[in-house]
Amino acid sequence: MDKVIGVRFTTAGPIDYCQSSDLDFGMGDYIIVRKKDSEYLGWIVLLNEQINVSLIEQEFLQVERFATEDDIENWRKQKKEAKKILFVHKIY
Repeated sequence: MDKVIGVRFTTAGPIDYCQSSDLDFGMGDYIIVRKKDSEYLGWIVLLNEQINVSLIEQEFLQVERFATEDDIENWRKQKKEAKKILFVHKIY
């Protein structure tokens, strides 16, 4: 049976629900999820045991894999660069 987990892609953002049958997840693990035609890095905020699957009305996303250290480092660099751009253009 597939495991369902809750994942966030932004701090305090909405929780998306993902499934995978072959990975053993832990709270806070960074994972890569396919959304449409792109891959996104997210982190686990709800484990399978904490979720009542019958109450979820959205379609489940598919977990591709655990994030590597390179994935996480690139994500952090992109966040830092985005903050610089927003500051320069004074968009808060």
